[in-house]
Amino acid sequence: IEIHTSLLVAALILVVITVVFLTLLSVVILIFFYLYKNKGSYITYEPADGEPSTVVLMENDSAKGREKEEYFI
Repeated sequence: IEIHTSLLVAALILVVITVVFLTLLSVVILIFFYLYKNKGSYITYEPADGEPSTVVLMENDSAKGREKEEYFI
């Protein structure tokens, strides 16, 4: 009877380890497919041809503001 119960315990441990391993493997595969499908995209807000970019406009505005400012200490 001892051999039979120890064999059952070993089989149960093996089944638990196998289930945990398969669960982890399936989670890794699902994460891989999710990341593969959703690579991510970014949108560049480039101006149309002939339009000055907003960066240039912002730099020009800040340059104008600097000329008029005076600080007295």
